[in-house]
Amino acid sequence: MFSCLDASIVSTALVSVSAEFANYQDTPWLVLGYLLTYMSFAVGFSKLSDVYGRRNILAIAWLLFTLGSAWCGIARRMGELIAGRAVQGMGGSGLYSLAQVCLLEQGPSRPEVVGALVGVTLSISFLLGPVLGGALAEWNWRAIFWFNLPFGVLAVLGIYILWPAGISQIDFLGHALLAAASILLIFALQEAGAQVWTWVTLLNGFIYISLVIKVPEYLQIVHGDGALWAGVHLVPMLGTCALGSFLGGALSKRTNLTSQTLVAGGLLQAVGLGLVLAFSMVPLPLLLSLLSLYGLGIGLCFASCTMTAAIQSHHRDLAAAQGAVAQARVFGGALGLAVCTIVFQGVLGRHSAVSTSASASAAGEGAASAAGAVPSQWWTTALALPDGSEVRWEAVTRVYLDAFRDQVLVMTCVAVVALVLSLGAYRQARRSGPGPAGPGTGTGTGDVVGVMERHKAFARRAEGGRERVRGNGDVEMSSVSSLRSLVR
Repeated sequence: MFSCLDASIVSTALVSVSAEFANYQDTPWLVLGYLLTYMSFAVGFSKLSDVYGRRNILAIAWLLFTLGSAWCGIARRMGELIAGRAVQGMGGSGLYSLAQVCLLEQGPSRPEVVGALVGVTLSISFLLGPVLGGALAEWNWRAIFWFNLPFGVLAVLGIYILWPAGISQIDFLGHALLAAASILLIFALQEAGAQVWTWVTLLNGFIYISLVIKVPEYLQIVHGDGALWAGVHLVPMLGTCALGSFLGGALSKRTNLTSQTLVAGGLLQAVGLGLVLAFSMVPLPLLLSLLSLYGLGIGLCFASCTMTAAIQSHHRDLAAAQGAVAQARVFGGALGLAVCTIVFQGVLGRHSAVSTSASASAAGEGAASAAGAVPSQWWTTALALPDGSEVRWEAVTRVYLDAFRDQVLVMTCVAVVALVLSLGAYRQARRSGPGPAGPGTGTGTGDVVGVMERHKAFARRAEGGRERVRGNGDVEMSSVSSLRSLVR
């Protein structure tokens, strides 16, 4: 939950941070820096946990996350803050991917419960993020990062006190497996491109994370919300996301309907975002309603993609598959934020060119050089204008209004592409016909509960085969042959 929480907690504090450092241009990197390292290490943490054990790698992830939080809390320059966010993202990557793996290996086998847990955790995290970030930012934005420290310390202590000891001796076999894991990481990413659910997950992350970051910013500038209320206004969208995740799991309780659920979720997303474009400036109640419709759709897709990855994966590849889901979703979010930043800069350039040209014409030739002003210089001057003035509306609010509309247009196009891919998955499922749901069987109908139970049984057998407890309490690696017999 903390890994997702920190992906969105800064969304309502971006305005405050950029004002303190007088640096708006690098502000998007506070989110991108986190997401890029979050994305880069997701599969790697999953594979390392196969070699060194979930316990040890999870503790390392918590240490990195806590260290990054402390780094951000003491940052005195924007560059230091971005670097701290990158370290945070590295640790958050392990927290998220390992939580997904442990849920499928140790959690309930009922699909509706799995879907609900995934969706509720994501929704609560992204819900608390903007709200908590807004509340803390009104006092001091640095508290956003200090907030994580006690939880990080308690988590590391709890892991080593309450979790049974894992591998205490690492031999040459472990190092060989680590090298193999690096190769498998590249292979997993290469093979993931052929899976429809991977691309749908990426496109869903593109839209979802972009909205969680951009909507609070839009509400603060255009609708005049404070940081706290900008976060509160995300609650309807995130609440319906949790509901959609529960429904997505419940619909596949008896038969595998993940492909149909993907289509329904994609349609709701495209409709919700498309209707936003029907208005030049959407009234706030209507905007929240349309975002709620979108949230229901993305929740359905979250649950479906998580279960599809488990269904289509062999038992020994479950950790890598769930890491790929996390990696694809965050990669989509990082890509979405980068595209939204490009769109914003394009709108800013258009407005600055029009404003400086008009000013130069009105003032005569002596002010002609103003027409060549850099957009960043024009924007800095515009932000210094008094709130509520008509000039500020045209100079600042209009930029955010037009940029948000263009950004939603891009998101709508992405949602349509995701819908088309989902339709392709549905057609493939129709051609495959009824059959048992399991690794390698595609997305036909079948016993989804049985697949979850087999994953859990394999995890228990693998743990028993990998570790042998000695009389003195030490644990050693098992023989290669015993491991090989398990994965056949």
